[in-house]
Amino acid sequence: MKSTQGKILYPFSIAILLLFGCSPIKDIVVVNDLKTDHEELIIDFKKEVHINEFAEIKIVNKSKTSINIYGPYLKKMEKYSDNTWTKVRIIYYPCGADCEAPPKILVLKPGESHPYKWNLMESRCENIQKNGIPLTVEKKCEPGLYRIRVDYGEDENKKSTLYYEFRIIN
Repeated sequence: MKSTQGKILYPFSIAILLLFGCSPIKDIVVVNDLKTDHEELIIDFKKEVHINEFAEIKIVNKSKTSINIYGPYLKKMEKYSDNTWTKVRIIYYPCGADCEAPPKILVLKPGESHPYKWNLMESRCENIQKNGIPLTVEKKCEPGLYRIRVDYGEDENKKSTLYYEFRIIN
């Protein structure tokens, strides 16, 4: 297995980003055999993030051609527990917000990058309503091993996946 070298990605709503809100670098043991590197697309990120910080992530196109990032504003985070990866629930907008859906594809031109910021919070909408609006429930992620998934390709039909693993620590 291969360890990654400071690469990562993932999106977040600008609205959430403005409302809300990772230090020493150590090698992370890759616990799967999935693709964790790409010579033309890299994920720039710390290998450890402190629980009370933000995860700042950047995907960079190092190629000579444009690369499509699919679902660029949706956070595709997973937590490793009991020998399996489980999706971390993260909503894009506050519950009940009347907002347009985020773009499905972002074209990264050669040399361009796409930044993300995550407040290390899981979030979901509850059936309970306050003033007719579903309640947004958030909780801090627990320390442990996490990964981000980036779906990308050179055209709309060709998709590959890049993973980057990191730890949330106290």
